[in-house]
Parts: sequence; structure tokens; C-alpha cells
Amino acid sequence: MHPLLKWHWLPALVFCGGLLGACQAYAAPTDAAELAAIRIEIAALKAQYTTLLGTLEQRLQRAERQLAAHPKAPPPIVNPPSSASAWNPATSLVLIGNYAALSRDPEDFAIPGFSLPSEAGPGVRGFSLGESELTLSANVDDLFYASMTASLSVEAGETLIDLEEAYFQTLALPVGLTVKGGRFFSRVGYLNEQHPHTDDFVDRPLAYQVLLNGTLGDDGAQLRWLAPLDQFLEFGAEAY
Repeated sequence: MHPLLKWHWLPALVFCGGLLGACQAYAAPTDAAELAAIRIEIAALKAQYTTLLGTLEQRLQRAERQLAAHPKAPPPIVNPPSSASAWNPATSLVLIGNYAALSRDPEDFAIPGFSLPSEAGPGVRGFSLGESELTLSANVDDLFYASMTASLSVEAGETLIDLEEAYFQTLALPVGLTVKGGRFFSRVGYLNEQHPHTDDFVDRPLAYQVLLNGTLGDDGAQLRWLAPLDQFLEFGAEAY
């Protein structure tokens, strides 16, 4: 390259170098200023957060002190009425229908060695209306409970209405005593006091059919005593 050309390029190189240095010198203060501004904003946000958190903590402490000084009663729990308390007296209607397919004639049903009562036997063939029941029961007061059960059945083509139970029972006698009076089912055996619609089977055991006519009940009085033990132990006597 010609020596004059070299000398002509030298001022241009010096000018460019100075311009680049000036740009760098100008950019550096700008970046530092932005960083400082960001730090200032972060500090301000921290201060606002601290102030807000302190205010909320003070409100919480004040509310806790007020609640401790004036506790509020919990709202009452409203339960839907149960089936036993929806009506006064409680009302229960049980409808029972049967269908029997019997290989042997029920008219010839017999148990050797026993004279069967009227309620014993498998019933009639085909469709029939079982022993449907209407029960009314309620606490008379804090001392007595009363219940009445009427049954509806069909025998020999006739519809029969029978008052199965109508009794009172004590609720608050001392030393575990209970007295029942009126018309009621006996507590003899495990099943006798239960009504037939509570059974998980169609026919009751033969002992109940032969000896108790299905269910033993009459007009009378009953006295029971429940022993004050962890195990269930009860003694009773009935007179019909």
C-alpha cells in the first residue's frame, strides 16, 4: 500500500476508536441507573408488603381477642325429622302380599303327633294378602309409652281386622324395672315378640306354629328386671 494511503486511514481509525469509547462510556452509566431504579422499586415493594402483612396480623390479633372476650354460640344443628318423630303419634303401615306354589295340598298339612292350631300351616296356594299391619305409637309423657297395632288379613275369603296389640309400657321405673300392661305379644322365645313382617323367612319354626300358634299374645301384664351388669341379663314374668 502507498505510504500516503496509510496516513489517510490513521485519522479515521482514531476517530472510530474514540467514538466506540464514548459509546461504551455512555452505555455504562445507563445500565447502572436502571439497576439502581430496579433496586429502588424492589425496596419499595418490600416495604409495602411488610406494611400490609403487619396490618393483617394486627387485625387477626384484634379479632381473636374479641372472639375470646365474647364467644358466639355455634348455630343450632337442625336434623330432618326421623320416621319415628315425623308424626305424633308415629305411624307405620306395612303391606304384605304372598304367592305360594305348594306341591302338597295345604288343607292336608299335618305334623304327626300334634293337633295344629288355626295359624299353623303353609297358607293358601297362589296369590294372597298377607297379614298387613297399621301401628300407632308415641311417648305419652316421660313416664309411659303406648302402642297399638291392628292387622288386616283374609281367611276363607273373608277380610278380618284384628287388634293385635294395644299396650302401655313404663319408661322411668327405678332399679331397672319395666311394667307393660294391655294386649301384647309374649317375650317367650326369640321371635314371638316380633311381628311376622320382620321375619327374613316365610314360615316360622315348627315349634312356634305348633306350640304358640305362630305368635302368642293376649291381654295381661308383664314385669321385667334388667340386671345392672355389663352383660345383658334380664328376668321377667307375665300373667295373661
